[in-house]
Amino acid sequence: MKPSSISATLLSRMWANTVEFYRVFARCSRHGWVVERDGVVMLSTGIPAPDFNLAYLLPSPRDPARAVAVAVEHFAPSGLPWTLMALEPHDSTAVDAVAAAAGLRRNHPWPGMVLTPESGHPPTAPANLSISTVESETTWHTFLTTLAHGYGVPAHLLELIDTPAWLTMPDLTPYLAWLDGQPVGTAMRFFSHGIGGIQAVSTLPEQRGKGIGAALTWHAAHDTQGMHQIASALQSSALGFNVYQRIGYRHVLDAPTWTPVG
Repeated sequence: MKPSSISATLLSRMWANTVEFYRVFARCSRHGWVVERDGVVMLSTGIPAPDFNLAYLLPSPRDPARAVAVAVEHFAPSGLPWTLMALEPHDSTAVDAVAAAAGLRRNHPWPGMVLTPESGHPPTAPANLSISTVESETTWHTFLTTLAHGYGVPAHLLELIDTPAWLTMPDLTPYLAWLDGQPVGTAMRFFSHGIGGIQAVSTLPEQRGKGIGAALTWHAAHDTQGMHQIASALQSSALGFNVYQRIGYRHVLDAPTWTPVG
């Protein structure tokens, strides 16, 4: 589906929020690191999955080949899978050739979606669903266990981010959804640049189809007391795309990505 139009200002704020969230993500991880140079921001969490180790190519880099080479140079010694992403669609044509030359191949794009305050449709959720903020180390551990189950990854992979640092970030709020007293889903909101960025939305596989993910996303997007939020934004998985559209998120871009061959 072709993305709808979006203002340059909103696009810029959306991407700034995304990059800043991953800076926080890397810094809260036990073995995370952040490097910024030559038109690329590189962020590693140490988790061996390509979506958790990212190189963001900044808009219109002066030398795309150099930017891609720097990303390869920093990630190759780690042995971690990683993803290169262009922050604006017009970068992709210039990057394809240099990415291929550096041993990267075009991968699936990440759909970017936006919900503005005047739009949206509140979802219907189970009457016995409750959503709480994560405020203690015990519930943070429950959050990570639930997230791992919802994402379908081994729980031990998320041990690298099982640190209390997450609970001290003033602009980041993790949420847990509970059904009949049991944790069934997760979400996060990270606020910066006037954008409430939604991250880590998950629902346990056996609880899907009940509106839990939609309820979590809507709650996180509108939990904005004291914030001057221009819009809520997220990068969607294939599984969540239709869910977000139903509650009013607009598909506004497809961020091109590249991953190492092999």
